Amino acid sequence: MNKVDIPSQYGGGPQKPDRGIIHAHGEFIEAGEIDYFAKDWLDKLEVSAHYLVTPSGVIIVCRDIFKIAWHAKGHNTNTVGIEILVAGVHTYGTFLEKIKKPYMFGDQYTALVGLCKELNLPKWERHSDVSPGRKFDPGDGLDWKTLMSDIK
Repeated sequence: MNKVDIPSQYGGGPQKPDRGIIHAHGEFIEAGEIDYFAKDWLDKLEVSAHYLVTPSGVIIVCRDIFKIAWHAKGHNTNTVGIEILVAGVHTYGTFLEKIKKPYMFGDQYTALVGLCKELNLPKWERHSDVSPGRKFDPGDGLDWKTLMSDIK
């Protein structure tokens, strides 16, 4: 697995993770005249994830799993947050449309499965599972049943 450390200062103190939460996030966020890379956008919002999985399959490590990341309101103190970066530049609207159909292939999927296996957490949830009606990622474009089967 190809991992790169790009630390995030946004998060809390120690934790003992017992589950993981899978998110999706635009690779780049269109914000006026600037297109922010996902990590930069998270920093701008003062939130974080433990890992970002890029479309090329590179895993960006942002927080140690034994430190809290701010990725899922009300569910941060015992979880590992993984953001699947959806290729391209997105507004919130284009992102929501994109995650309705398959968006993750090849090296990115292989990296995600490998990371989940390496973490070996007993439970995985979607962001939309822990924040129903408020969050919609990772969306129907992620075949959840196949992913869960592949990481076992």
